[in-house]
Amino acid sequence: SVDRITLLLLVLIPLIVSGMLIGNGAINAVVYRTIADHLGELDQTLRAFSRGQSTARMPLAGPPRDRIEDLSVQVNANLDQLDTAIGAITNTAVAIAHDLRTPLTRASLAIQAARSTGALRPEAEDLLIQATLELDQLGATFDTILRITNIQASQSGAAFSQFDLAALVDTITESYAPVFEDAGLVLATAAAPSPVMLWADRNMVAQLIINLITNVIKHCPPGTTASLRTRETPDGVTITVADHGHGVPATDLVAIFAPFSRIDPSRSQPGTGLGLALVKAIADHHGASTTASDNAPGLRVTICFPAAERDASS
Repeated sequence: SVDRITLLLLVLIPLIVSGMLIGNGAINAVVYRTIADHLGELDQTLRAFSRGQSTARMPLAGPPRDRIEDLSVQVNANLDQLDTAIGAITNTAVAIAHDLRTPLTRASLAIQAARSTGALRPEAEDLLIQATLELDQLGATFDTILRITNIQASQSGAAFSQFDLAALVDTITESYAPVFEDAGLVLATAAAPSPVMLWADRNMVAQLIINLITNVIKHCPPGTTASLRTRETPDGVTITVADHGHGVPATDLVAIFAPFSRIDPSRSQPGTGLGLALVKAIADHHGASTTASDNAPGLRVTICFPAAERDASS
């Protein structure tokens, strides 16, 4: 379906060419403005759909009157098909996660009951402890899948409010600095010169920041210094977490935000590869961009919240 949308854009090529060839002056100007307006609407619609707004569609005034409006109808039809397919996949994932939570809980309870008898040999006790840890990890995985799915499916901003992002960062830093110290790492923050006000879901943004800094703890060696910075720009508000660890190969800088993505150096470590996927889901929910880059050495992740979202307090 995505390829069909791309092919539909080719319909605009003969329209543009014909606009150049039809007469001159006012006629050309009208044709050009019409095409430009529809291109703008198409760009906005596809961008909105890609950010998770499943209801985004091309505006239609009535039955198609020309090839441009016919293109809008076909684009909407393709978006309808994509929305249906995505919905089916999402529902299946949610159903699987829900169905597997119950047997996992029962298995964990059964192991606890077996251990409470006190009749196990030490080696059996160790094996059951390891099994419990694995079950807990699976449970956490399913919980994260459900959370990502719910965030991606939601288009509500009911929990949005205006808050001081710099103050939130200070609170999180104070809580996690001891965790970094225990791991032999350092977490540094840059003091904001003034309050950095953000219009967003505060709890989600807190989870986003926590996932970014715990990703440093999981994948960076002792002695690494990580920085957590926020700043306000004319374009919006940015959150940046950077470290001087091993970094990520350039070919994997985009893939690290995909669910279950775990690059080779980290595959032997505990984890599910969902931490940064949750970061991206939260960023997408807020219309924010997510970028990973080389920190020379290390990894730098930047989340940019657009000014429009920040100022949407009314």
